Amino acid sequence: MELVEDYVDEIEKICMNDSDLSTKRNAFLLLFHIDQAKALNYLKALMAASEDDPIYEMGDIFQLSILEMLRKLIKVEPNQKQRLMSAIFVLSNSKSSSVLLECADTIVQLTTAPSAIKIAIQSYISLIQEQNDNNVKLIVIEKLISLKKRYSTLMSNLSSSHNSSNISDKSVGIQEYMSDLLNIINEDSVQSIEINQKVLELVTSLANSKNIKEVATFLEKEIRKARKLEDQDKQVKDSSLAGSGGTGQQLGQHTSTNEYRLILIKSVRQITSLFPEVIPQLMMALMESFLKFEKKGSMASLETIIFVREVFEAHPEHQKALLQHLFNSIDSIKNHLVLRVTIWIVGEYSEQLSDIDQAFEAIKRNIGSLPIFEPSQKVSKGDQPAGQDSKPKQITKTVILPDGSYGTETIMVDDQAQ
Repeated sequence: MELVEDYVDEIEKICMNDSDLSTKRNAFLLLFHIDQAKALNYLKALMAASEDDPIYEMGDIFQLSILEMLRKLIKVEPNQKQRLMSAIFVLSNSKSSSVLLECADTIVQLTTAPSAIKIAIQSYISLIQEQNDNNVKLIVIEKLISLKKRYSTLMSNLSSSHNSSNISDKSVGIQEYMSDLLNIINEDSVQSIEINQKVLELVTSLANSKNIKEVATFLEKEIRKARKLEDQDKQVKDSSLAGSGGTGQQLGQHTSTNEYRLILIKSVRQITSLFPEVIPQLMMALMESFLKFEKKGSMASLETIIFVREVFEAHPEHQKALLQHLFNSIDSIKNHLVLRVTIWIVGEYSEQLSDIDQAFEAIKRNIGSLPIFEPSQKVSKGDQPAGQDSKPKQITKTVILPDGSYGTETIMVDDQAQ
């Protein structure tokens, strides 16, 4: 028995004094299986150590071992859960991405306490901020969406409170969470359509009366950014025709941009259905930006004008402002299907005399001067440029003579008669 005690003491000394992280990790795991009390005391002392030797400087392998030990111990001894969870919360301050992810997952698995779930959310947000790998970001966003579905009440409460007594000092309010989520796709180009779609899905589900202005402003900015990307699309088309290098990647970017526009329209539909007060702001942005596309972007234009028609039918209070904007947009619409729906809306909802006059003026202005000629039609004599007089032409053609043989005949034909 005395030999075992000496053995435990020696293992404990190795944990405290050895400088090799792998040796210290193995010694700690051995100490945990031999004497859990001493292992926990060592862990407590380690966490209370000075900044010269904090636990998050012990290496991610050692931290993951501690986390695994705590997770197993909580399941075996639930009565120590509260004390051991505090140790997991300390580990959530780690600078290691793998440790941070494991901490958040462990917290979600072991407890449903709102304060603990908020710490897990904060850990996930930190991971998104620190990671450049889109695959990691996508995994973490999926976990946040899963949390939203499991703890919808908690996530809603996050939206209505900035400072809660249940939140630790390192926790933040929903405004900071929302800003961090929005900044994930706050870029000049569409780098990952999957990430953008997931973030917009999460953001729209978290929107409420307190943060709707921030969400609406973000969507408006993204809509206008997607419109500016049309210039990049044209450059992609020019470079593809010229056979320049890197065309495949650029065309992939072009496709992602078109998909992103449709995702933005879907997000605006969801937001405006829940918060009609942002309809003017978002609908104006959509009409200014997405009605002017042609060819590759025509689907976004068509989806936009169909959405506009739905808003006209469902929200009569916004008809006047939207109708006025449609009058000004007719000149720039390039797709015939979009123009057809636009003219239908204008004709259906122009009830006042002033609106009818503006509608006729807009349509007349876009038809152009009358009469309308086909592009292949030749100019009339009066329109013929000066200095180009019409002269008769000689035409020789084959004819059948009275005796049945063939001969030739030359005739004079006026140029205008052709």
